[in-house]
Amino acid sequence: MDINKHLILVKNVDKTAEIKSCKYEQRKCLVTFTSGSKEYTYRAEDIQWLRNPTYKDGSTHIVYENNQPIANVETILDFGSHIRLVHKSGFSQTYLVPTYILKKRA
Repeated sequence: MDINKHLILVKNVDKTAEIKSCKYEQRKCLVTFTSGSKEYTYRAEDIQWLRNPTYKDGSTHIVYENNQPIANVETILDFGSHIRLVHKSGFSQTYLVPTYILKKRA
């Protein structure tokens, strides 16, 4: 799945980049990972699928974790309950909202 448009948490762990497809059927979620073709079944409550994030530019916003600024953030994707930080290297991190502070640069 496109990490810039989706955030899929499987049992509270970000697995978005590893998922090829995800669909809900009768209180279950069927997930296919990019590493194979087998479809895995999860309880719907074990999957959290967030879409349509608000984009924030890392050059105009600062993200703090434990009162320390996080360096080299290129893009901030705000999914509401979580944010994903995409670094200039391409590495990404996902945070639960209460664990970070987001401020607009002065």
